[in-house]
Amino acid sequence: MDLRRAVLDLDDVLVPTHEACLLPLAHRMGGDALVTLVQRYANAGFPKRCDDPDYDAVEAVYRALNIEGRLFEQPFPRRSRRLLELLPKFGYLPVLVTARRSDVAQETVSWLTEHGIHNLVEDIHVIGNHWVGEETETKGDYCRRLNAAFFLDDMPRYALDVAEKSPKTQVFLYGAYPWNTGEHTPACAHARVESLVQVIRELRS
Repeated sequence: MDLRRAVLDLDDVLVPTHEACLLPLAHRMGGDALVTLVQRYANAGFPKRCDDPDYDAVEAVYRALNIEGRLFEQPFPRRSRRLLELLPKFGYLPVLVTARRSDVAQETVSWLTEHGIHNLVEDIHVIGNHWVGEETETKGDYCRRLNAAFFLDDMPRYALDVAEKSPKTQVFLYGAYPWNTGEHTPACAHARVESLVQVIRELRS
């Protein structure tokens, strides 16, 4: 059976980064005001705004909290592992594409390898963070080049990018986060899925 490629995001899709890690820590550090600030940037897709005085504060939160470092101390979620195991049975070959910063790229790959995830996916791509202009290829570029059948991500900006550059790829928006609901919901999304179980249901339908 020929497997079609499924491009999957890491943070806030396979790994609970913001809701389970960043926001609780931000609340402990600075209360509701800091949480609101971080969410506002998430709503905007974390643009690089050097002229915005709040930009440095949000970036400092990420650096100080060492979000990825904290995640590296955790096991890979069982439900996410199960999804990667099941995808080939439904005709899909998973590929991980994450926009984590380049300075944690090797550690990210090592962490995934340590947990055996490299054996469940075709490849792992760390494309760099768009906050600081590190991207050389976008997720839309990868989906087009890989001829991806479907794409799963929580960020509206990536959903729009994939819809524009790889129109044959079905775009699934993951979760119901402050940054991808309401006015931030991209019209290009084929469907919204709020759990990994729902991903399987969508693929089977």
